[in-house]
Amino acid sequence: MSVNKIIFKAKIGPSLYGTGDDGFTMGVFLPSRDELIGFNPYREVIDEDLFKFVSLQKFIRLLLEGDPTSIDMLFCPQEKAMIWEPEWEIFIAHRRRFITKENTGIIIKKIQATLERFPDVGTEEN
Repeated sequence: MSVNKIIFKAKIGPSLYGTGDDGFTMGVFLPSRDELIGFNPYREVIDEDLFKFVSLQKFIRLLLEGDPTSIDMLFCPQEKAMIWEPEWEIFIAHRRRFITKENTGIIIKKIQATLERFPDVGTEEN
């Protein structure tokens, strides 16, 4: 993987909240200087088997669009992370600025759409 530095990596999904073993590993990386300047092809997303890494720029866009997975990453406890670099700390210090009225509405709509697609999720049959 030709990235400059992975600043965050964690298993996201039910395992993050202790409600199951499934989940997938996500991370955020800082592109290399050559990628940012344009000398090397720039990739916003790197998929490798069970890992998915997004550039910091792509991650910010996803947050502002109300992407629930990105919000999970933003509020992941440090003890649950596999990688938590000082650059991520700076970002985390300002994480509440990424939660707005606009994207909260988007998040709620995405959750409602998911619940409509999977009506049996969260229900127990006796």
